[in-house]
Amino acid sequence: MNKVNKVNYIIEELENLFPKVPVPLNHKDPYTLLIAVLLSAQCTDERVNQITPILFKKADNPYDMIKLSVEEIKEIIKPCGLSPMKSKGIYGLSKIIIEKHNGYVPKTFEHLEELPAVGHKTASVVMSQAFGIPAFPVDTHIHRLTLLIAVLLSAQCTDERVNQITPILFKKADNPYDMIKLSVEEIKEIIKPCGLSPMKSKGIYGLSKIIIEKHNGYVPKTFEHLEELPAVGHKTASVVMSQAFGIPAFPVDTHIHRLMYRWGLSNGSSVVQTEKDAKRLFPEKKWNKLHLQIIYYARKYSPARGWNIDNDIIMKKIGRKSILNKLI
Repeated sequence: MNKVNKVNYIIEELENLFPKVPVPLNHKDPYTLLIAVLLSAQCTDERVNQITPILFKKADNPYDMIKLSVEEIKEIIKPCGLSPMKSKGIYGLSKIIIEKHNGYVPKTFEHLEELPAVGHKTASVVMSQAFGIPAFPVDTHIHRLTLLIAVLLSAQCTDERVNQITPILFKKADNPYDMIKLSVEEIKEIIKPCGLSPMKSKGIYGLSKIIIEKHNGYVPKTFEHLEELPAVGHKTASVVMSQAFGIPAFPVDTHIHRLMYRWGLSNGSSVVQTEKDAKRLFPEKKWNKLHLQIIYYARKYSPARGWNIDNDIIMKKIGRKSILNKLI
């Protein structure tokens, strides 16, 4: 099978397996998704998924939600942070959904963004994931900074560990102005479990300072300016460009690097070469979704450790012959 045929097969197979890149927040309908996304502000998806079953057991629709008091909602969602604001928002939006929308979550950006505590990012997730209406959930500039810092922290560290540490850091500083009020040493102590804390803490402080001084407090929107920031490399810049701004990019992590080699689409010499090969072989319009699909596939079917070739359908079909011959 030549590379063109391999690429077409991979795209088709990944689209079958992951037609929608999974939303990491557990939900069953537009209303529960709306509440879950609202709760995810300044909170990890893992924590939200621990709290929503408790809340939804009492109220998983707007009619039952307004039977609870704001105080009751607040007590349940307290572990997610910002509970005074979020509880009022959940109660208020539930009331409006009943009074103005006959109990149904509205299907337009205009009406969604009129709801208490619902911003454009939350509305975009609901429009995209609940209603299948094309939208790219782009967070506010604050989220862009937290995404930038989270990706920076993920170097030599698992996503799980990063997601344990970022809520602690972002509770103290989730924007560049608050970040530079902390000392490098304070940042270092918080992020120590993520590894490389001396370099990362200096990077976080330094990039926050530059974002204020050179970019009016906003995360810059070009590869050139992102890669000028301390501790920000091309992969980090690519994730931010793709996920925060919706600009086509193909961030190559260890999973993508591994699979591109296993599939015989790159020689494995470097992540730089892997990125060049991925961009050359895959259509640009598919990059932002496809790189996530490959990561999900790699984690589930083609891991670095504990790899079972029988589960790896793509590898069995189009994998590098030198690897397959050793395994089969």
